[in-house]
Amino acid sequence: MYHRVRANFERLHGEEFRLDRVFMPDNYDWPGDNEGRTMLALALTSQAVHAEPEHLEQILRKVPERLNEKGYFGKILPEGVFDEQQLSGNSWYLRSQVELYLWKREERFLERIRSVVNHLLLPARGHYRNYPCLPEERVVGGEAA
Repeated sequence: MYHRVRANFERLHGEEFRLDRVFMPDNYDWPGDNEGRTMLALALTSQAVHAEPEHLEQILRKVPERLNEKGYFGKILPEGVFDEQQLSGNSWYLRSQVELYLWKREERFLERIRSVVNHLLLPARGHYRNYPCLPEERVVGGEAA
């Protein structure tokens, strides 16, 4: 198992996971998804193999300039409007920050966690009941919901 995780750790040091490829364009349909998954993978595999990732800190330093004014990825939508893909992508980002906090115990991760929870997730509470659960109620075609 260790050798498999170590191989994953090494793969995460490839070009596709470097600073210039991790952050997606502002108009990306799944804001925070690629960024969050990359940071999460680096955090978890690094802990498993007891090694510091070479470029995680570079990514972490760039995060604040890629977030909106409320502290999450993507556009700030009008009150009462939510984007399924934005919630999903930022959930990966949130999970990465939780794992990084549990590992590093740095305040910056707690601040990022609070921003996503307070400004993106909590405002959506009560609106989930309006989500189209039945397949015939959903928009079909692959566009954002």
